[in-house]
Amino acid sequence: MEQILDSRNVIDYYKQWENDQIKADLDTRRLPFAVGFENISGDFNKASGIRNSNAFLAKESWIIGKKQWDRRGAVGTHNYIHLKYAPSLDHIYLNEPHIRDMRWVAVDNVPGATPITHYDWRPDTFMIFGEEGRGISPMALGMAEDVIYIPQLGSVRSLNVGVAGGVVMYDYMTKLEML
Repeated sequence: MEQILDSRNVIDYYKQWENDQIKADLDTRRLPFAVGFENISGDFNKASGIRNSNAFLAKESWIIGKKQWDRRGAVGTHNYIHLKYAPSLDHIYLNEPHIRDMRWVAVDNVPGATPITHYDWRPDTFMIFGEEGRGISPMALGMAEDVIYIPQLGSVRSLNVGVAGGVVMYDYMTKLEML
């Protein structure tokens, strides 16, 4: 019998599985953190952040704002996560008690932020990422219990949200010994 080529970007273990079967299997191992990506003025690199949410098994991922986002960079990984949408952070806070009860951590290199190298994670964390160029919104800064940043040595102000998300999620997993 001839095997059908599965061209999806999934590990060999999941080749030939249906999307809902993959998602259900991942649900048995998801970690207790969630991520939110502010999407107010543009969707630069949101898809890479969503891809990171899959790679590091986030419990949920949120696109926050009314803008659409370009799924191409997610390479189909949005099919295997719990992706949700909210018009604003306060909407999540008011309507999602399981997220409201998490530790809210904004990621941006603003004055007073803690370097990620000195940050101690709680397992039940809601990580909030801002937008390319604008950074985190004033609302997110006001709602976050902690603000962290990734120390850098170069001349650019910040990393894009896809790269920053990968660094932050990896730091979370290694410090909590989830790898």
